Amino acid sequence: MILKKGQISAIVGPSGIGKSTIAKIIFRLKDITEGTVLFNGIDIKNADINDLRKRIGYVSNESVFFYDSIKKNISNEDISNNLLDTYSKKLDLYDKIELLENGWDTVVEQQHLNFSEGESRRIDFIRMLVKQPDVIILDEAIACLDEHRKELFWKCLKEYCSEAIIIVITHNIDDLEHVDFIYHIKNGKFVKEYRKDSNDE
Repeated sequence: MILKKGQISAIVGPSGIGKSTIAKIIFRLKDITEGTVLFNGIDIKNADINDLRKRIGYVSNESVFFYDSIKKNISNEDISNNLLDTYSKKLDLYDKIELLENGWDTVVEQQHLNFSEGESRRIDFIRMLVKQPDVIILDEAIACLDEHRKELFWKCLKEYCSEAIIIVITHNIDDLEHVDFIYHIKNGKFVKEYRKDSNDE
């Protein structure tokens, strides 16, 4: 399987077939015993693990936050509220933040009970966008969004991350309309399906 910048590739298959394991391997949470995974021609086993993870944006179907402000959960670096406002407007989260007394400095409660699942996921997306990663992995990440906000997310992703390698792990057929290539896992191997409008250079 060869993934290129500027392309969106989906990995599909039934539950339990190993789709999420692919994300763990790329993120070095799990090492393979056979074969190699190359990133810019370098075996990821030989890459600096901290540098590798800085270059990967990962959003799963379960948001994880610390008991700290929204802003600190998004990034430990000094980021402007204007940038956060820009992303939140794109993802239809701005009005929610504006209603909070402390705005971006609002503390995320344990189990983030002060946010719905969809709001939590959109905070996750902002965290990913701020990071501007080289590789983006979306592991069943948008299933909780309604159709309108899904479209906003895809539009935002394509606008700000057009030069990233984007991997979509999903079992939702509707998500596939946004991807360039589809990889099915069959008998432990990847089978590539070409979209009609895709260009494989």
